[in-house]
Amino acid sequence: MSKTARPDPTTSQTGEVRNIIYTYGKSTLGDFIAAVDRSGLCAILFGDSQTDLFDELGDAFPKRVFTQACPTYGGFLATAVVGLIQRPSMSLAFPISIDDGDFGQMVRAALRFTKAGKTITPEEIAEMIGASPLAAANVRECAKNDLVAVAVPFHRMQEQDGSNPAYRWGEDRRRALLDREAAT
Repeated sequence: MSKTARPDPTTSQTGEVRNIIYTYGKSTLGDFIAAVDRSGLCAILFGDSQTDLFDELGDAFPKRVFTQACPTYGGFLATAVVGLIQRPSMSLAFPISIDDGDFGQMVRAALRFTKAGKTITPEEIAEMIGASPLAAANVRECAKNDLVAVAVPFHRMQEQDGSNPAYRWGEDRRRALLDREAAT
């Protein structure tokens, strides 16, 4: 029995390479790069320099064509991300473009349904989505592989003892986002 090849997410059905438009920004949580593809926001990454951020974006999306946004669109995108950082409980103005399967989509939906300023454990997320408590390890992996900081509120996830299970962007950023949510 032959195995059906999965489509390459870097190309369309016609084989054309997908383009990513990106912009850099600065926020109270540090420097970031925000990127969109034709389906929506595909990355918000924090880093120490534009070079490091661009390298990380390239590593996350190999075989893509990257175009820096024009000043108008780049400014709009950066302003939207800064707004989300300052008020992490607000809605994002862009659809999110993440192709990571049904499980990852359900984890992200569960986090978005978690009340701003509150936390939820990986086990509670697994229960919310109807998965076995053993799936909590997979929930933690989703957090480690998060490419859209702030837009998907992985900062709301923590272990039962209050520790940070896997927040990719650091405990200081996670705590700042939770504090901002609790204040609004």
